[in-house]
Amino acid sequence: MAVDIDRDALQTFALNFPDVPALRADVAQTAFDHLHADVVVAGPPCQGFSTLNRRRAGDPRNLLLFDVVRCAEEVEARAVVVENVPPMLKATEGHQLVASLRQRGYRVRAGVLNAAYFGVPQTRLRALVIGIRDGAAAWPEQLNDDDPRSPLPAVRTVADAFALLSREPDGHNWHRSYERLTATSRARYRAVPEGGSRSDIPLDLRFDCWRDARGHSDVLGRLHWRRPASTLRTEFFRPEKGRFLHPTEDRPITVREAARLQSFPDTFRFPEGQTLTSVARQVGNAMPPRLAASIARALQRALAGQARQRSAADAVG
Repeated sequence: MAVDIDRDALQTFALNFPDVPALRADVAQTAFDHLHADVVVAGPPCQGFSTLNRRRAGDPRNLLLFDVVRCAEEVEARAVVVENVPPMLKATEGHQLVASLRQRGYRVRAGVLNAAYFGVPQTRLRALVIGIRDGAAAWPEQLNDDDPRSPLPAVRTVADAFALLSREPDGHNWHRSYERLTATSRARYRAVPEGGSRSDIPLDLRFDCWRDARGHSDVLGRLHWRRPASTLRTEFFRPEKGRFLHPTEDRPITVREAARLQSFPDTFRFPEGQTLTSVARQVGNAMPPRLAASIARALQRALAGQARQRSAADAVG
C-alpha cells in the first residue's frame, strides 16, 4: 500500500503498480491501526532538513518522522526504513526518531550512503535509518567489481546511463526537448566543456550576479561521460541550477536521461499529460531504484533470518 499527498505522484505510482492500493492523504491525519504490514518505508519531505533551507529549524514537515513511528507501531511492523538527506541524522527530530524506534524494541542502524556504490550512476548522499524488531540490524551491501550481479563496474558513469539513448531527443517516453533556447543561452552552453561549469563562460556571457560570485562551482555545469553524475535535483531542466548540461550536446538533460541517472528503467513510465515541473520533481525527489533494491535485499535477509530462528526455536521447544 502507498500513501502520498501528491496527486501526480500517485498517478505515476498507479501507472506503474496498478495492482497496489494507493491512498491520497496526509499521513499525519491518517490512522493505520486497521492495517498490518511487515515493513514500513518512509521518505518524508527533505526540504525541512536541507541545508538549502535557511529556516529548516522547526520546519513542521520534520514532525512527519514521528508519524513514521506511529505508523510502524499501529501496523506492528517488523522493519522500518526511513530515507532522507544527510542533515536529518543531525537534526533533533532525527535523533528522536532513532531513540523512539529503539524504545519500541527495534534494533536500529543509521548512516549515510552514497548511491554511486550501489549501481546508481550518480553521486547521491542519502541518510538511511533501518530498524529491525527482534533481530540483527540490517544494512545494504555495496556492489564491487567482483559481484556476479553487476555486469558493469561497480561505479557506473553517465556513459553507462545514457547508452543506446539517442543524443537528439526523439520526443518518446519523456526524452523530450524543452522550450526553444535563446542564442545567448546556446552561446553560454557551448562555452562550457565536458566537466566544466560557469567559470568557463566568457565574462561577456556571464550573468551580472555571477561575475564576482564565489562558490556554487556546479552551476551551469556540464556532465562528464566517464564519471557518475552529480546529485540530481528537481529542477534539472534548468542548467543554471546545477550540473545538468548533457556531456556533449548544448542542452539540459531530458526527463528520461535524468530518470536513467536515478537508475529508473525505461519501462518505468511517467504520465504524458503531467507538467514538466511535476515529473521533474518526482524524478529528482525519488529514491534511486537500484539503491532501493539493495535495501530490500538487506531486509529480506534479516526477516528470513528471523523466520529461521523462530523455526529452530519451535523445533527445540
